[in-house]
Amino acid sequence: MPLPYGQLTFTGGKPDPTTDFLLNSATQRITASDDQRFERLDIQVQQKQFTDTQLETATSSTQLISSNYLRLPSSLPQRVRTLAKRITADAKTPYEKVIAIQTYLRSDPRFTYSKTDAQQTPANRDYVDYFMFDSPIGYCDNFSSAMVVLCRSINLPARWAKGFNTGTFEGGSGANKQYIIRNSNAHSWPEIYFNNLGWVPFEPTPGFSNPATPDDPAMPSAASNTASQSASSSAVSSAVSSSESRSIVSASSTQPKPSSRSSLGNFHWTAIIVLTVVLTLCIVLIWQLPALVAFTISFNLTQRNFPRRYRLLLWSLRRVTRRQSSQPLTVYAHRIDTRLGDQRHFTTLTHAYEAWTFGHVAIHPDPLTTSLKSLSTQLAQYARRKFHVKQN
Repeated sequence: MPLPYGQLTFTGGKPDPTTDFLLNSATQRITASDDQRFERLDIQVQQKQFTDTQLETATSSTQLISSNYLRLPSSLPQRVRTLAKRITADAKTPYEKVIAIQTYLRSDPRFTYSKTDAQQTPANRDYVDYFMFDSPIGYCDNFSSAMVVLCRSINLPARWAKGFNTGTFEGGSGANKQYIIRNSNAHSWPEIYFNNLGWVPFEPTPGFSNPATPDDPAMPSAASNTASQSASSSAVSSAVSSSESRSIVSASSTQPKPSSRSSLGNFHWTAIIVLTVVLTLCIVLIWQLPALVAFTISFNLTQRNFPRRYRLLLWSLRRVTRRQSSQPLTVYAHRIDTRLGDQRHFTTLTHAYEAWTFGHVAIHPDPLTTSLKSLSTQLAQYARRKFHVKQN
């Protein structure tokens, strides 16, 4: 069996294990020392937990890991190595470099996730170089391979892993949750080696998440966006007040005092009213952002642009409720629809996205456009209710 992440403990089986288990460090597989066969093995796995401090301070010494995990083909074009250095130019630690590469692959608008539109690498062309520079449309194999090569290019030990994602949640709670994992859940991802931490998985493929992956700090939360906008508004208010004070002092030396006071009062009230209106519009815009996104992406919807637009909608829905990193999309979609009125518009969009992403099922834009416009209406009504409650 493959070695899972975390601390592994064998607790029983059928027949009961009476042998030692051996780990092949080259293949990362566990076998019974005497080739004993089991109908069932009971295993407990305690998931690895990495703190921010552990990751930020982790080193990546190449002396503690096989050189195989740094190997690159001699034919790899120099521009791939140059790109890796450019992406990580501002990163100081190995972890910051890994995050910079992951963020680049997940967020750069040039890259598009698609199995159908991905082109076959021409003969005598490097697989990663062709994806990065000539045909930036691909699926998990393209994104994960690119991250492995980019990391190795800057002397970070990396390996390519293939397996399955978490599947579809079927029910249960606590330790008795049930998931269905199908062939359509096949997935690949990179793993980077850190001293004292071992192999740590990352997720460069847009639209995917890995519960074993450290939290990605690249995407700011809606709360932080709101805070930064409030801070900006305060800064603007202070700047305007300061500017007003300077202009008033200058004007007072050349005009009669009564007129100056009158102008000062009028100007202050005008500035306060304008700033209040602007700030209110900003707050309303933040609350209405998901509705605006849903409405905007409903126009000119096609099979090609639907996956990218769905991911944009998914990001904006953080204003409604945040999705846990290990939560399947279908479960999250049900939570959204329940909160909005349980009309299943977002569930319909999610099913179409997963069917296209994992099963190459054709997308029909017309019914999805209708779902997006209906979802936009629901989101606008939800935002008005929440804003009204917050104001009261």
